[in-house]
Amino acid sequence: MSNPRHAFHLIMAIAVLLLSSNLNFAQPRNGLLRFDPDRLQQETLNYRMMAAGKQIGVANVAIRREIQNNLPLVRIVQVIGGAFNQTTELLLRADTTLQPISSYTTITQADQKHTIRLNYKPDRVSGRMELPSALGGDRRIDELIPRGTIDFNAVEFALRASELKVGAVIAFPIYNPQQRGRLTCRATVSRLEEIEVPAGKFRCRRVEVVTGQSKQTYFYDDKLPHRLILQKLPALNVNIELLPQ
Repeated sequence: MSNPRHAFHLIMAIAVLLLSSNLNFAQPRNGLLRFDPDRLQQETLNYRMMAAGKQIGVANVAIRREIQNNLPLVRIVQVIGGAFNQTTELLLRADTTLQPISSYTTITQADQKHTIRLNYKPDRVSGRMELPSALGGDRRIDELIPRGTIDFNAVEFALRASELKVGAVIAFPIYNPQQRGRLTCRATVSRLEEIEVPAGKFRCRRVEVVTGQSKQTYFYDDKLPHRLILQKLPALNVNIELLPQ
Protein backbone atom coordinates (compact mmCIF):
# COMPACT_ATOMS: atom_id res chain seq x y z
CA MET A 1 0.00 0.00 0.00
CA SER A 2 2.01 2.97 -1.24
CA ASN A 3 -0.60 5.58 -0.35
CA PRO A 4 -0.34 6.12 3.45
CA ARG A 5 -3.83 7.61 3.75
CA HIS A 6 -5.39 4.65 1.92
CA ALA A 7 -3.35 2.22 4.01
CA PHE A 8 -4.42 3.88 7.25
CA HIS A 9 -8.13 3.83 6.41
CA LEU A 10 -7.93 0.18 5.35
CA ILE A 11 -6.17 -0.74 8.59
CA MET A 12 -8.70 1.18 10.67
CA ALA A 13 -11.61 -0.36 8.77
CA ILE A 14 -10.39 -3.85 9.66
CA ALA A 15 -9.55 -2.90 13.24
CA VAL A 16 -12.76 -1.05 14.09
CA LEU A 17 -15.11 -3.53 12.43
CA LEU A 18 -13.56 -6.24 14.59
CA LEU A 19 -19.24 -4.93 17.13
CA SER A 20 -32.81 -13.21 23.93
CA SER A 21 -33.71 -12.85 27.29
CA ASN A 22 -37.15 -12.53 28.88
CA LEU A 23 -36.31 -8.94 29.74
CA ASN A 24 -37.08 -6.56 26.90
CA PHE A 25 -33.64 -4.96 26.65
CA ALA A 26 -32.61 -2.79 23.67
CA GLN A 27 -36.10 -1.35 23.40
CA PRO A 28 -36.52 2.44 23.31
CA ARG A 29 -37.34 4.05 26.61
CA ASN A 30 -37.52 7.82 26.64
CA GLY A 31 -35.91 7.70 23.20
CA LEU A 32 -32.92 5.59 24.38
CA LEU A 33 -32.12 1.91 23.98
CA ARG A 34 -31.70 -0.37 26.96
CA PHE A 35 -29.00 -3.04 26.97
CA ASP A 36 -28.38 -6.14 29.06
CA PRO A 37 -24.89 -5.65 30.61
CA ASP A 38 -24.93 -9.19 32.06
CA ARG A 39 -24.25 -10.55 28.57
CA LEU A 40 -20.80 -8.97 28.73
CA GLN A 41 -19.48 -11.65 31.03
CA GLN A 42 -15.95 -11.67 32.35
CA GLU A 43 -14.02 -13.80 29.85
CA THR A 44 -11.27 -13.91 27.22
CA LEU A 45 -11.96 -14.79 23.58
CA ASN A 46 -9.51 -15.37 20.73
CA TYR A 47 -10.10 -14.92 17.00
CA ARG A 48 -8.21 -15.28 13.74
CA MET A 49 -8.46 -12.79 10.87
CA MET A 50 -8.72 -14.37 7.43
CA ALA A 51 -8.42 -12.72 4.00
CA ALA A 52 -8.69 -14.67 0.74
CA GLY A 53 -8.24 -17.92 2.65
CA LYS A 54 -5.05 -16.79 4.42
CA GLN A 55 -4.59 -15.81 8.05
CA ILE A 56 -3.50 -12.17 8.31
CA GLY A 57 -3.72 -11.73 12.06
CA VAL A 58 -5.12 -12.76 15.42
CA ALA A 59 -7.26 -10.87 17.92
CA ASN A 60 -7.66 -11.26 21.67
CA VAL A 61 -10.69 -9.81 23.47
CA ALA A 62 -10.70 -9.63 27.28
CA ILE A 63 -13.85 -8.52 29.14
CA ARG A 64 -13.47 -7.62 32.81
CA ARG A 65 -15.92 -6.30 35.41
CA GLU A 66 -14.84 -3.73 37.99
CA ILE A 67 -16.14 -1.05 40.34
CA GLN A 68 -14.86 2.52 40.59
CA ASN A 69 -16.36 4.97 43.07
CA ASN A 70 -19.25 2.53 43.63
CA LEU A 71 -19.98 2.57 39.88
CA PRO A 72 -20.05 -0.86 38.16
CA LEU A 73 -18.04 -0.84 34.95
CA VAL A 74 -17.08 -3.10 32.05
CA ARG A 75 -13.50 -2.87 30.80
CA ILE A 76 -12.84 -4.37 27.36
CA VAL A 77 -9.33 -4.75 25.98
CA GLN A 78 -8.83 -5.83 22.35
CA VAL A 79 -5.35 -6.68 21.09
CA ILE A 80 -4.70 -7.37 17.39
CA GLY A 81 -1.44 -8.64 15.94
CA GLY A 82 -0.45 -9.45 12.38
CA ALA A 83 -0.44 -7.19 9.33
CA PHE A 84 -0.72 -4.34 11.85
CA ASN A 85 -0.78 -4.09 15.64
CA GLN A 86 -3.63 -2.52 17.56
CA THR A 87 -4.64 -2.18 21.17
CA THR A 88 -8.04 -0.78 22.12
CA GLU A 89 -9.27 -0.28 25.68
CA LEU A 90 -12.89 0.60 26.39
CA LEU A 91 -14.50 1.50 29.68
CA LEU A 92 -18.33 1.32 29.77
CA ARG A 93 -20.96 1.70 32.45
CA ALA A 94 -22.19 -1.77 33.40
CA ASP A 95 -25.85 -0.76 33.32
CA THR A 96 -28.64 -0.67 30.73
CA THR A 97 -27.10 2.38 29.01
CA LEU A 98 -23.63 0.92 28.30
CA GLN A 99 -22.60 4.58 28.32
CA PRO A 100 -18.93 4.92 27.32
CA ILE A 101 -16.59 6.43 29.89
CA SER A 102 -13.39 6.35 27.86
CA SER A 103 -11.85 4.83 24.75
CA TYR A 104 -8.16 4.52 23.87
CA THR A 105 -6.79 3.06 20.63
CA THR A 106 -3.24 2.83 19.37
CA ILE A 107 -2.29 1.36 16.00
CA THR A 108 1.21 0.75 14.70
CA GLN A 109 2.39 -0.43 11.30
CA ALA A 110 6.01 -0.21 10.20
CA ASP A 111 7.20 3.18 11.46
CA GLN A 112 3.75 4.77 11.71
CA LYS A 113 1.72 5.15 14.90
CA HIS A 114 -1.85 6.36 15.26
CA THR A 115 -3.51 7.13 18.58
CA ILE A 116 -7.09 8.06 19.50
CA ARG A 117 -8.02 9.08 23.05
CA LEU A 118 -11.65 9.83 23.89
CA ASN A 119 -13.43 10.73 27.12
CA TYR A 120 -17.20 10.76 27.34
CA LYS A 121 -19.90 12.52 29.27
CA PRO A 122 -23.60 11.80 28.59
CA ASP A 123 -23.82 14.62 26.03
CA ARG A 124 -20.21 15.38 25.07
CA VAL A 125 -17.03 13.72 23.85
CA SER A 126 -13.54 15.17 24.12
CA GLY A 127 -10.06 13.92 23.38
CA ARG A 128 -7.38 13.86 20.73
CA MET A 129 -6.33 12.07 17.55
CA GLU A 130 -2.59 11.83 16.95
CA LEU A 131 -1.74 10.98 13.34
CA PRO A 132 1.28 11.39 11.05
CA SER A 133 1.23 14.66 9.11
CA ALA A 134 0.57 12.75 5.88
CA LEU A 135 -2.73 11.60 7.38
CA GLY A 136 -3.83 15.00 8.63
CA GLY A 137 -1.74 15.39 11.77
CA ASP A 138 -3.06 15.82 15.29
CA ARG A 139 -6.60 16.94 16.00
CA ARG A 140 -8.35 17.90 19.22
CA ILE A 141 -11.90 16.66 19.77
CA ASP A 142 -14.60 18.45 21.74
CA GLU A 143 -18.13 17.85 20.45
CA LEU A 144 -21.70 17.57 21.61
CA ILE A 145 -23.24 14.12 21.09
CA PRO A 146 -26.77 12.75 21.50
CA ARG A 147 -27.54 10.92 24.72
CA GLY A 148 -27.28 7.19 24.17
CA THR A 149 -24.25 7.49 21.87
CA ILE A 150 -22.03 4.38 21.71
CA ASP A 151 -18.28 4.54 21.08
CA PHE A 152 -17.38 3.26 17.59
CA ASN A 153 -15.23 0.51 19.10
CA ALA A 154 -18.14 -0.76 21.22
CA VAL A 155 -20.63 -1.59 18.46
CA GLU A 156 -19.93 -5.35 18.65
CA PHE A 157 -20.61 -5.35 22.40
CA ALA A 158 -23.69 -3.11 22.25
CA LEU A 159 -25.23 -5.49 19.72
CA ARG A 160 -24.34 -8.51 21.84
CA ALA A 161 -26.16 -6.85 24.74
CA SER A 162 -29.22 -6.07 22.58
CA GLU A 163 -32.46 -7.99 22.09
CA LEU A 164 -31.44 -10.26 19.18
CA LYS A 165 -34.85 -11.58 18.20
CA VAL A 166 -35.17 -12.56 14.54
CA GLY A 167 -36.78 -9.68 12.70
CA ALA A 168 -35.64 -7.06 15.19
CA VAL A 169 -34.17 -3.79 13.93
CA ILE A 170 -31.73 -2.14 16.35
CA ALA A 171 -30.49 1.41 15.87
CA PHE A 172 -28.33 3.66 18.01
CA PRO A 173 -26.01 6.65 17.48
CA ILE A 174 -22.25 6.08 17.50
CA TYR A 175 -19.29 8.43 17.58
CA ASN A 176 -16.39 7.84 15.17
CA PRO A 177 -13.73 10.58 15.10
CA GLN A 178 -12.21 9.20 11.89
CA GLN A 179 -15.45 10.03 10.07
CA ARG A 180 -15.67 13.37 11.82
CA GLY A 181 -18.41 12.66 14.23
CA ARG A 182 -21.81 11.16 14.65
CA LEU A 183 -23.23 8.24 12.72
CA THR A 184 -26.11 5.83 13.17
CA CYS A 185 -25.61 2.09 13.51
CA ARG A 186 -28.58 0.18 12.10
CA ALA A 187 -28.66 -3.58 12.63
CA THR A 188 -31.22 -6.12 11.42
CA VAL A 189 -31.45 -9.61 12.95
CA SER A 190 -32.24 -11.42 9.72
CA ARG A 191 -32.32 -15.14 10.55
CA LEU A 192 -30.82 -18.13 12.36
CA GLU A 193 -27.92 -19.79 10.59
CA GLU A 194 -25.53 -22.71 11.17
CA ILE A 195 -21.92 -21.51 11.25
CA GLU A 196 -18.65 -23.45 11.43
CA VAL A 197 -15.42 -21.81 12.62
CA PRO A 198 -12.24 -23.23 14.21
CA ALA A 199 -14.02 -23.21 17.61
CA GLY A 200 -16.71 -25.58 16.26
CA LYS A 201 -20.23 -25.51 14.85
CA PHE A 202 -22.74 -23.01 16.20
CA ARG A 203 -26.35 -22.03 15.64
CA CYS A 204 -26.12 -18.28 15.25
CA ARG A 205 -28.25 -15.18 14.91
CA ARG A 206 -27.22 -13.37 11.74
CA VAL A 207 -27.10 -9.59 12.23
CA GLU A 208 -26.71 -7.32 9.18
CA VAL A 209 -25.14 -4.01 10.18
CA VAL A 210 -24.96 -0.72 8.29
CA THR A 211 -22.95 2.18 9.71
CA GLY A 212 -22.52 5.12 7.38
CA GLN A 213 -21.14 3.62 4.16
CA SER A 214 -19.88 0.50 5.93
CA LYS A 215 -21.68 -2.85 5.79
CA GLN A 216 -20.77 -5.97 7.73
CA THR A 217 -22.35 -9.09 9.17
CA TYR A 218 -22.10 -10.39 12.74
CA PHE A 219 -22.96 -13.95 13.75
CA TYR A 220 -23.78 -14.23 17.46
CA ASP A 221 -24.17 -17.55 19.26
CA ASP A 222 -27.87 -18.36 19.60
CA LYS A 223 -27.21 -19.30 23.23
CA LEU A 224 -26.72 -16.72 25.94
CA PRO A 225 -24.57 -14.69 26.47
CA HIS A 226 -24.51 -14.43 22.64
CA ARG A 227 -20.74 -14.47 22.11
CA LEU A 228 -19.54 -13.26 18.72
CA ILE A 229 -18.70 -16.34 16.62
CA LEU A 230 -17.97 -14.82 13.22
CA GLN A 231 -17.73 -11.38 11.68
CA LYS A 232 -17.68 -10.75 7.93
CA LEU A 233 -16.35 -7.57 6.32
CA PRO A 234 -17.37 -8.06 2.67
CA ALA A 235 -15.85 -4.82 1.36
CA LEU A 236 -12.44 -5.97 2.61
CA ASN A 237 -12.94 -9.70 2.01
CA VAL A 238 -12.02 -10.30 5.66
CA ASN A 239 -13.56 -12.79 8.10
CA ILE A 240 -12.94 -12.82 11.85
CA GLU A 241 -13.45 -16.31 13.28
CA LEU A 242 -13.65 -17.57 16.86
CA LEU A 243 -10.80 -19.89 17.91
CA PRO A 244 -11.03 -22.72 20.48
CA GLN A 245 -10.49 -21.61 24.05
